[in-house]
Amino acid sequence: MTLAKHEVPRQHGMHAGAPGYARIDMSNGSFYWHVELGDNDVTLLSRRGLADALRALAKPNNRILPPAIQERVVGMEHQSYGVNRVIVVLDDGTEVPGVHVLWATVVARVEGHADVPFDVANVVEVRRDFTREPEPDEYAPF
Repeated sequence: MTLAKHEVPRQHGMHAGAPGYARIDMSNGSFYWHVELGDNDVTLLSRRGLADALRALAKPNNRILPPAIQERVVGMEHQSYGVNRVIVVLDDGTEVPGVHVLWATVVARVEGHADVPFDVANVVEVRRDFTREPEPDEYAPF
């Protein structure tokens, strides 16, 4: 309905910029759209990215936090749009800082590591990580 009305969801009267107008991603030839999220937030949604994400739903995901831990992350204030930077505590007492959790559910990355260096199912506690994020290293894996 909001696409047909050219409106931004839950922003009564705020009209979307160029609704339904796709651009071509020159890196892969896929269509992508600017999607206005409100509060001056915009994201890019590509046809290729959407297809890849849907295909990934069929694969097992070992990055999803246990439900009890997800509830704790939900109560935290977001540091960025949908992202929380936390310290996780594992069942053996090990603390891992610099863990980025998306939508209080998925461990997206751990600073300084190319992959998640722990089994997400072993997380027993989580708290906000207030340490300053390191400057990007141009030679880091990501």
